Amino acid sequence: MLRGSPQSQSQPVPMAPPAGRATPERAALTRLAAGLFLLAVNLALLNYLGGRHYVRADWTAARVYAVADKTRRVLAGLRQRVEVTVLMAPSAPTADSVYPETRELLRQLARWSSQLHTRFVDVDADPAAAALLAQRLGVPAVELREGVVVVACAGRSRYLPARALAERRSEAGGRAITAFRGEPELLAALLAVTQARPVTVCFTTGHGEAPIDSYAPAGYGELADELRRDALQPRAIGGAELLGGAVGCNVLLLGGPTRSVAGPELAALDRYLTRGGRLLLLIGPLLDRGVTRYRGCGLEPWLASWGLVLPRTVVVDPQAVPGEQPLLTWGTRDGYSSHPLARVMVGRLTVWPLAREVRPAPQAPGVRSGIEAVALVESSARGWAEGDLAALRGDRALRFDAGLDGPGPVPVAAAVRWRTTRIVVLGSERGVLNDRLAGDTSRDDNRDLVLSALHWLVDETQRLGIGPRVVERTRLVADAAQLTRVLALTVVALPGIALAAALIAWWRRRR
Repeated sequence: MLRGSPQSQSQPVPMAPPAGRATPERAALTRLAAGLFLLAVNLALLNYLGGRHYVRADWTAARVYAVADKTRRVLAGLRQRVEVTVLMAPSAPTADSVYPETRELLRQLARWSSQLHTRFVDVDADPAAAALLAQRLGVPAVELREGVVVVACAGRSRYLPARALAERRSEAGGRAITAFRGEPELLAALLAVTQARPVTVCFTTGHGEAPIDSYAPAGYGELADELRRDALQPRAIGGAELLGGAVGCNVLLLGGPTRSVAGPELAALDRYLTRGGRLLLLIGPLLDRGVTRYRGCGLEPWLASWGLVLPRTVVVDPQAVPGEQPLLTWGTRDGYSSHPLARVMVGRLTVWPLAREVRPAPQAPGVRSGIEAVALVESSARGWAEGDLAALRGDRALRFDAGLDGPGPVPVAAAVRWRTTRIVVLGSERGVLNDRLAGDTSRDDNRDLVLSALHWLVDETQRLGIGPRVVERTRLVADAAQLTRVLALTVVALPGIALAAALIAWWRRRR
């Protein structure tokens, strides 16, 4: 019997795997492919859910990329389809372009309502189509140069020029955005095209008031345009319409009367308010040409029956405004009360040129029972109510005299509520004339104070508190050496560290 060598007996004979069974290497590859596939599916699902239910945080100081709660409530209440068309050029944005902010705002707004649909049209890429679309939407061709946003619903439309979406200032090399007004402007347009009837603000005439169709420095043309952009309809009415009960007027606005309001008109105004009317009165101190005496317009004793006293004084304050007459024109950012229409102005500048005292006196004799009268805006504690006309003429220096002047803080605006009646009195009309609202001279928030007063008067509290968002631009300045170090760190050092870590891990696994 033959025996094999020990060497031949010790080596096993390799056997082929059974038919149909995968090798260990193939099984590992299969598991790896299945794992990668499941990972890709999970990432796709995570991306889908994140796109539908994502959470964002706005860390900017002015909350530029956050939507106000009141705007969300308005959007949640939309029951009709609203089309928003943006006709702007996104390419090569300049320092004063509002395209990035407008696009981001509309993306945020669309999250809160499925009824809001947006469309962007590049006016540079296809000018012919943009012009045709602008003509169909009723947008003047000249507005396409800067860009417009058109809001349309159920056959009604409203367009917002790009210049109305931001506040700008002139700088070296052009103009820069200082505050973005897109949210309040778009909200106003939404309400204008979706509400059943527009709110009508009737400007009285016949008592020396500035006209609403004039763009002269002492006119109200700019204010009337602001009202239209804010979904309010301005209209001028005469004495006959006032005597007839101011039919169709949601708010009466007496803007700086300089002549006496006749007795029959005062009686008609009183009847209008007693029935639940709403009144906004802008009235500064009335002085003769030589500043030798005060003149009245008949409203002062009548307002006393509504709980408001207008003394014959001028409110002065050392809180000066650059470029304005010291003391007689002053500004405030924190002199606001807790009243709903005033507290939203905290931190925002209102300027008071030649303002008079407006003092609430709800408990005075002869005042209607149940009157609620509160101050809205006050001067600082260093201000005072100047009663000496010689000091106002310039015959002597303006200073506080304890025996003659009223100490600060002095109220210059007040609100009255009685049953369903509402009254707001601002002690100066000069802050909203054309010379302050037009162009680059507009550097305060007087316009927003008037708009907040109007919205409070008509119970549109959802419009209060949505002011412009101040855009903070931070410029990074670095020299050549710093730029070289940044380049070395980001392009060489960090990738090199990652590559070295990968090589070390590979080498250790090989061992």
